[in-house]
Amino acid sequence: MTIKIRGFELPPLLEKFINDRVWGAKYADGRVNHHIIKIPDEMLKKSGIPAIDPLSTSNIDTLKFENTNEAWFPRKIFSSYASWRSAFPYYDSSKYRGEPITDSGILDIDKAIIIAGNISDDILCLDYRSNPPSIVAIDWLDQKFRTLAPDFETFAKGVGLID
Repeated sequence: MTIKIRGFELPPLLEKFINDRVWGAKYADGRVNHHIIKIPDEMLKKSGIPAIDPLSTSNIDTLKFENTNEAWFPRKIFSSYASWRSAFPYYDSSKYRGEPITDSGILDIDKAIIIAGNISDDILCLDYRSNPPSIVAIDWLDQKFRTLAPDFETFAKGVGLID
């Protein structure tokens, strides 16, 4: 069964990890085990991101919840697209802008899926502006998104999830 979030198919290896409870497991009794991943210093250095705290992987329910339009652009807090953009200059919406977001440092929320995060607001996303989707994270010093890996399999190898 192919897992889709907001119409985007998850990479097959991520789907396998979710089904095998390697990534964000949820058990029948309701318990959740958010597996923790640490981005290796070498991967951070290559991307230009100085640091990312360990990340908690998202289970399927969390993936669905965190990737709603309301989670990305909460209209109860921001009355307009312009006020949201001024608060979060590293996010944009091709839907609201009316044209593709081509700056790789700005995450197009209409073409991204959050797959992990932490209490420090670090997030790991699939960026579907590329095919296959690349793995991106925010560089808080420059307030720009940077690519950690060109695809999920390369990312999984880099963090030691597969050989």
